[in-house]
Amino acid sequence: VASTGANRSGTMALAKLNAHGGNSCVAELVATNRQPFFMPSVHGQSLTADLEGRFCYLQPGAISVWPLITGGNLLGVLEILGRDGDERFEEHLELFQTVAEHLALAIHSAAMFETFEQLASHDPLTGMSNHRALHEFLNLRVAESARTHAEIGVIMIDVDHFRSFNEEEGHDAGDQVLRIVADTIKSIVRPYDLAARYGGEEFTVILPGSGKDSTETIAERMRMKIEAAPFETRTGRQRHVTVSIGFAVFPHTASDAGSILRAADGALFEAKRSGRNRVVFHKGRFEDKHEGETLSLDAIWVWMPAKHRGPMREKLDTAEPHIQMLGKALRLSKNQVQILRALCIVEEPYRDAKFESNRSLLAKLEKLQEFRVLEPSLLALGERFDGEGAQKLIGSRIPLLTRILDALFAFLSDGGKSFVSDPGRFDPEIVELVAHLEDAA
Repeated sequence: VASTGANRSGTMALAKLNAHGGNSCVAELVATNRQPFFMPSVHGQSLTADLEGRFCYLQPGAISVWPLITGGNLLGVLEILGRDGDERFEEHLELFQTVAEHLALAIHSAAMFETFEQLASHDPLTGMSNHRALHEFLNLRVAESARTHAEIGVIMIDVDHFRSFNEEEGHDAGDQVLRIVADTIKSIVRPYDLAARYGGEEFTVILPGSGKDSTETIAERMRMKIEAAPFETRTGRQRHVTVSIGFAVFPHTASDAGSILRAADGALFEAKRSGRNRVVFHKGRFEDKHEGETLSLDAIWVWMPAKHRGPMREKLDTAEPHIQMLGKALRLSKNQVQILRALCIVEEPYRDAKFESNRSLLAKLEKLQEFRVLEPSLLALGERFDGEGAQKLIGSRIPLLTRILDALFAFLSDGGKSFVSDPGRFDPEIVELVAHLEDAA
């Protein structure tokens, strides 16, 4: 992790320890037996004379080595060497022990922070950036483009016939296909590009500085390489995986980050509609004709039983500031924010009607035009991010609005205590946003 007073060769020699392959140095001995080690002189035995006796800039004297342990887990080893002739070195062994204990806790905390930060910005299945990281990256690149006038290529990729593939071969095989596609995409993008899992079987690639021709070349290379990637089912059969790809280029196609994504998504839809396994470019200027259309809550209030209307209005009033902040942080569309409001007010009456087997009330809800867009999120209520829910939906297979709703309701009901007591239930990206937004508020 760090060193001072040691030369490069000494630092490299201790950078990685093997606690199970024989002890070639005193650090590995301490790592193996998890007991501290002290010698009044590094020259007293070969384990220290050949390494620590040579890599210090100043002539070394005594050595004190401590295992760094938290919760029974070995994190590393702390070596402290004294200067030759320092007669008081041994008097500080108790201090060194305290330093080792605090250092172990600090390293453990730093590692945990990095782990949660990784979970918040990366998809656990593919290791790619997630939906949130994608939007942050694209917005930064678009802001840079306003100054530099650089082009940005945006590619949307969808695995062909993925749902039927999942049903035929099973979800494990489906996950394997997603990893194959993700690994292929990552092998092609440049170090300064961003590849992300947009959700489900959709992927997005952002190519800063890439115009139409170069973006199309990269997209076609991805399509061909994915089609050529070998995939063998559990029965030993070979199956071909293909993808449909749509792409657009900023600023020629659209004027902002959201529009360029929707333009590429529109081109992807055209690729699928025209036969799949092909690359389509969004020609012309993108115009979002549906941006102003939002779901109406009026019909839902009319459907709702009278006993629920007052409490649900209070619930929506309480949730509204958080819905608005989450909508901005996750860059939800106006319609998505409105759907989130509708889910907020309909979720409890819907659960009650199902629990009471009130078929007439459910039938009235299902006849509403608005129910069509609410249904996917309502049906996934109660699913857990770790896949241990009733339907075994895991991670991003749970609709985004359901994941937002679950974390938001948990926060409003217990102040976020369940985030700590049952973390597997929630999307860590949403949890982090809820916590940060509350701090900001």
